[in-house]
Amino acid sequence: MALEWVMGQPFACLAIFMVASRARLATALGRADVTLTKEARQAIDDADRAHPMRY
Repeated sequence: MALEWVMGQPFACLAIFMVASRARLATALGRADVTLTKEARQAIDDADRAHPMRY
């Protein structure tokens, strides 16, 4: 879900993720075709706005 949310942002971004094994990599890449519902995307956006990362 997180990978799809990052890749769906309206600005240029790069999704970087790490895995501990080839099996976990296959699982992560297998989720690349996940599509979030409008409601799920809104819930994640709301959480992101409520808890912004401070750099």
